[in-house]
Amino acid sequence: MDNNAYGPVTLDTLTLPFDLEWPDRYDWGDIVQTSDYGAQGEFIVQWNRRQAGRPIHLTGTISQSWENRAGVQALKDKAATNNDPLELTFNGSTYWVIWDRESTEIEAREVLPTSIAYSADEDRMYLTLRFLQVPTPVSP
Repeated sequence: MDNNAYGPVTLDTLTLPFDLEWPDRYDWGDIVQTSDYGAQGEFIVQWNRRQAGRPIHLTGTISQSWENRAGVQALKDKAATNNDPLELTFNGSTYWVIWDRESTEIEAREVLPTSIAYSADEDRMYLTLRFLQVPTPVSP
C-alpha cells in the first residue's frame, strides 16, 4: 500500500512511507511575541506573524512507516546535495521545506537489527525526518 486516505507521501520524486506521522503538527503558533520593560519601566510587547520556519518532523515507529535501506540511502543522498527547497506532499497538502540541519535531519533505525555482515538493501528501517517549512519558491 503506497497511499493513505489523502494520497501518497512524497518528497520531490521520492515516495515515502504512507503512514508517517507528524506528531508536532499543532505545536506551531503563527504569531511570535516578545516582551520586555523599557528604560522608564514601561511594558513593551512586540508581535508579528511568522513568515517561515515551521518544524515538520515526520516519524515512524518500530511497528509502522518502514523504509528499506536503499530508500534511506536515497534520502541521505538527497540531504547531502544542497539546501534547496524540496516539495513535500503529506496528507493531501503540499509544503515547501528544507532539511532541519540544527538537528539530525534523518534518523533511521533497523526494525530487526542484524549484523552488518548480513545486512541487505531490503532490510527495513523506521524513520524520523526533520524539515523546516519555507516560503513557496518564486519561479524565475
